[in-house]
Amino acid sequence: MNAAGRLALVTGATGYVGVHVVRALLADDWTVGIVARTTSATGTLGPAAKHVAIHRDSGDDAALAGFVRDFGPDVVVHLAALYTANPAESDRPALEAANIAFPRRLGAALAGCGARGIVAAASHLQMRVDSTNPLPGPHGLYAETKQAGEDALATLAAEYGMSFTTLVLFDTFGPCDSRRKLFDQLAEAAARGETLAMSPGDQRLDLVWIEDAAAAFLLAAERAAAGTAALRERFAVGADERPTLREIVDRWRAAGGQTPRIAWGAMPYRAHQPIVPWQGPPLPGWRPGVGLDEGLRRLVTARRAAGRDG
Repeated sequence: MNAAGRLALVTGATGYVGVHVVRALLADDWTVGIVARTTSATGTLGPAAKHVAIHRDSGDDAALAGFVRDFGPDVVVHLAALYTANPAESDRPALEAANIAFPRRLGAALAGCGARGIVAAASHLQMRVDSTNPLPGPHGLYAETKQAGEDALATLAAEYGMSFTTLVLFDTFGPCDSRRKLFDQLAEAAARGETLAMSPGDQRLDLVWIEDAAAAFLLAAERAAAGTAALRERFAVGADERPTLREIVDRWRAAGGQTPRIAWGAMPYRAHQPIVPWQGPPLPGWRPGVGLDEGLRRLVTARRAAGRDG
């Protein structure tokens, strides 16, 4: 352990999950460094941006390795990824660059840095849910590139003697989310008086409150720093329940969320989306603290306070 305290290097720190992970680490007295693309807006970190070391990655391998060496992390939290909901083959180069090439570059930069472990975010789409195929198997091009990048980084971690913990995320929700996800779409359509076209709605979703998800990464980082993480392990960061999309919309309405008319079945299910998500072992010592209904009430309150909903 670094004599100055625990040091965490975070990639993807300017994204929604990353911002909350950085805040959780800082609140727990970690020293945090981040690797961000030259185009990333670090303003999403808010006041936390003043308390982190920032490396703007332009693709220069030597500069990245130099930053990692000088920072000297105890743990690396790898959250960076490029997500495309329905990728075409033309999206492959960008997905491979972000989800495969960058993890390889990161892994190479970690050589000799002294870190004890890596904690990496994965998508549940990387996991097969077919009981006849229990091994990881990606659903679609995005998941394919994510899995390849994870495997490459894990291989290098093993060479360096670092632990490698994968935390599988399903979906996160909370206030101040710029990703325009389900609840934004519902509220915006309601405000415009429009009918919202949706899938048949029988798919089951796993929604975790964003601060609970960040707490899982903090716990995993602590395990890695303490040397109690396995050389390679994989855990699910999931909710206590998995309602259908239809049920979630009903509960959003019950929480006071603006809800439009919905044309169920007007849209097909998203390609490669499992109807029932993968079920994996939970991270030891972690469970969600905010349930779906409480989270929805908090989200409605936050949206009203921000003037986003009437």
